[in-house]
Amino acid sequence: MASGKTDAFESDLLLMIFMGMAIPGIADVPASPLTALWLSLMTADPGDSLTTDQSTYEITYSGYGRVGLARNSSNWVRAPGYYIRPIADVLFPRCTGGAAQTATYFGIGTVASGLGKLLYFGPLSPVIVCSVGVVPILTNSTAIFEE
Repeated sequence: MASGKTDAFESDLLLMIFMGMAIPGIADVPASPLTALWLSLMTADPGDSLTTDQSTYEITYSGYGRVGLARNSSNWVRAPGYYIRPIADVLFPRCTGGAAQTATYFGIGTVASGLGKLLYFGPLSPVIVCSVGVVPILTNSTAIFEE
């Protein structure tokens, strides 16, 4: 028999992580030290292992940097079906040099640079070819599901 989370708890968990909302009776979040989540682009599936971090397969074009979104309802919206998505498109820094790279996955983690904890990741469709002059965009239809 498989075990899992209820839909109600999945929804609560997404609201806590992305909007900093408490889960009554389970998790109070009056002053979380994590004020933003950091979005990244990856060239391959980072996988789901104990060694996966925010830098796993992270794109490296010149000018690249992770994009931070505050954990609040001004940046994230819960959508029907127990998933969450950014309210607006997320624009990454323009590629200013280096060989073209293709972003095939996005990630959401805890730090602006370095290893950090990768919380969520998912495939990009369509993929984003990052070459000189391109501003990669993660659209607001990009969804993060809790399963």
